[in-house]
Amino acid sequence: MGVAELRRDGFTSVSAAGGSSAVLTTHPVRFDTDRTMLFVNVEGEAAALKVAILDAQTLMPLPELAAGAPKGEGERVAVGFPEAAIRSIASRPVRVRFTFESSTTRLYSQCTKASS
Repeated sequence: MGVAELRRDGFTSVSAAGGSSAVLTTHPVRFDTDRTMLFVNVEGEAAALKVAILDAQTLMPLPELAAGAPKGEGERVAVGFPEAAIRSIASRPVRVRFTFESSTTRLYSQCTKASS
């Protein structure tokens, strides 16, 4: 386990080290009621990045939100979750777990709207 501290305007990426798999779980987050998708900035084998939305307390994957994956590589790539399932967790604290199955996959950021 590790902790990184970055300046507010810092830029970094996360990936698995040395050909192994790795897992990153966020602190509790909340989706706004008008945000019904999760987007990531991902580079490399997008299929090697698995995404799950977890209950913030139990860390158990939520139904219909346990096995998402980015729909390609690039900036603001949607993660394949049903919009109704994302809407059902609005305003509820959840965590997002990213599982890296390849060291060539890099995650740069996540957000809940398509453009900033």
